[in-house]
Amino acid sequence: MNHHDDILDLADRCVKCGLCLPQCPTYHLSRNENESPRGRIALIQALACNQLEATDETLYQHLDNCLLCRRCERICPSGVEYGHIMNMARQDINQVRPAFR
Repeated sequence: MNHHDDILDLADRCVKCGLCLPQCPTYHLSRNENESPRGRIALIQALACNQLEATDETLYQHLDNCLLCRRCERICPSGVEYGHIMNMARQDINQVRPAFR
């Protein structure tokens, strides 16, 4: 079971304002957009629209680096449920990604 429709519905609430960036510890360290909530939401949307493969190692690393501290949720003016989006995306990826051996 994948969560693509649910993910897209929740992710569409993001207005890409960037207020989450200064709140995100991984973005603070890297200054890499893909290490921010806004960047990860864009990656997850691309995954849900089949523009990225769930087995893509770079995608996996960016999503895995998220601490799920949810500081971004507290500042988000649109009420994006980032933690819920991340959990669904990680579940979907783990269904198709080979297990660590």
